[in-house]
Amino acid sequence: MSLLVSWTLQSAAQVEGKPVKVKGQGVYCGEVEMDVTQGADGKYYLYDSNRKICTLIGASLPSLDELAANGTLRDYIHTEDNGPADDEEYIQEVLDANKAFDATGYLKAGEVANSTSEFYAYQLKSITIEQLTKDGQDCIPTDESSSVMRIALYYRQTKWTPFFEQILPDAEGAPVVLDDDEVSQARAAIPVEGATLEINIMDEEGEKMPVLFKAFFVPDANGVTHIEADGIKATITYEKGGSPLVDAHWGMMQVYDFYKNVLGRDSYDDKGATIYNIIYSPGYSSGKDGMDLDDPMPRFLYNMAQCGAEARSDWYPPVMIYGMGGQILDYEMEGGAGPYMRAFVELSIMCHEFTHIVTKNTAQLSSSLVSEGGAINESFSDIMAISLMKNDTYGVGSQSQWIVGGQGLIIGKDNLRNLENPKLSGDVPQADTYHGENWDKRDKYKMMGVQNKFYYLLCEGGKGTNDNGDNYDLTGIGIDKGTQIAYLTLTKYCSSETDFSTIGECWQQASEELYGKGSAETQAVIRAWAAVGIGNADYTGIEEINGLPTAPAVYYDLQGRVLQTPPSKGIYIKKSGKGHAQVKKVITQ
Repeated sequence: MSLLVSWTLQSAAQVEGKPVKVKGQGVYCGEVEMDVTQGADGKYYLYDSNRKICTLIGASLPSLDELAANGTLRDYIHTEDNGPADDEEYIQEVLDANKAFDATGYLKAGEVANSTSEFYAYQLKSITIEQLTKDGQDCIPTDESSSVMRIALYYRQTKWTPFFEQILPDAEGAPVVLDDDEVSQARAAIPVEGATLEINIMDEEGEKMPVLFKAFFVPDANGVTHIEADGIKATITYEKGGSPLVDAHWGMMQVYDFYKNVLGRDSYDDKGATIYNIIYSPGYSSGKDGMDLDDPMPRFLYNMAQCGAEARSDWYPPVMIYGMGGQILDYEMEGGAGPYMRAFVELSIMCHEFTHIVTKNTAQLSSSLVSEGGAINESFSDIMAISLMKNDTYGVGSQSQWIVGGQGLIIGKDNLRNLENPKLSGDVPQADTYHGENWDKRDKYKMMGVQNKFYYLLCEGGKGTNDNGDNYDLTGIGIDKGTQIAYLTLTKYCSSETDFSTIGECWQQASEELYGKGSAETQAVIRAWAAVGIGNADYTGIEEINGLPTAPAVYYDLQGRVLQTPPSKGIYIKKSGKGHAQVKKVITQ
């Protein structure tokens, strides 16, 4: 009997039942309590009827052909069939189509249900190879042989990289036991449909020899798999651990509450729209009737070698899709592989993606890779993620570091983005000064560090010298005030035309609305922008104004409005002829 009922996104908010609280264990959040729905069938569904949060398992995402047909392109998914999407002309044609995308008619998903009031998953604990024979001959190499042994676990017959792989150059014969540190990077759950154990015996140069063993297996209810077939005798064991589904559902509860209770916003549209989390697994095939996953799916989850997370704000309804980790596939890197990533359901990542949908519903900042607006868009998602993480109620608290994507998201690195020092970001080194080191107008992920650094200095203050040689010594206003200014800047003062030439003014207007003209908070905004190379610490940036009145001199306030008498704080303009003017005196007191 299936624990999961197939459905489409259209019916996701129509789960009939009563709201209840259940326990769960996440990969990052640990043991938590979640708001879910207990259906009339007695099962527990990951749908929060109070916040209208729905957590689903996604079916396969579109191929390039499907994307072309729908006028949308996501080129970060590569398979052996389509390879890297490097045909620029083809990609541009798809992008130019820019058609609306109806997610309700495309995505199908399965309600994640559990017959008990706990959600967790089993994680890999150990692999023991007890016997390998071919034609009656023992094939396990020993330390005296010249061959090596490669042990890998795949999700079914996936074309993606294995989620566990170990090469043993000096095996000592049977049994071969892998546990503890040898499987520490594979703390991933195994699908109930099964996985494939693949064993290769290779020569000393690493070339595969004809001896190859494969076994498809399904874990039993106790988390133990015994394999005895085709010359293989092995045991694979698991232990109770964190489920990415728990991180996704509980994490979005925190994100929703942060936006609602700290910022006064009800969901991404401020109208209480249903929020969809899609846990994406390329291995599942939904078929025409949706997902059909058998008992005990919530216990034996799945692993996928797909990295990243993305907010698809142009879809209807918009969804957030989270990859379950694996090794980054990068066709520009030698060997085609990058670092190993864990599941992309870390709390700051979830707030980052949710903010993208908020941005789409408010400022509509550009999302282009090669635009300053795209960099500012990405930066606001990081800024709100940090603001959540540093919140004592909904995040980690004030002791949280100024990083996005921490908590071991990238194996061997401590962050995805570093707002305190953007040049040390684990994703790509970012610029921390406008047009400074690492600035690249072709890459928003490098340019975004400028506003990230600004926000750190605004909240925390700092002393130093930027890449332009300008010294700064700032006192921060604190994360609470910074959060409010950031939110108002994004949702009221930014637009699709905003770039780095106007972003400082947007922040200034927001701070003046909240704290007043000439306030310490507004001055902190101006000085923090100057510290990253935008504007001047004593001057708002108005250097030239066209269309002057006929008078030889005139006063302007900080928004460029003409005044009849000198303002308490503003700019004195002296006409220089031909309808242009330049600043002659700045009134700061």
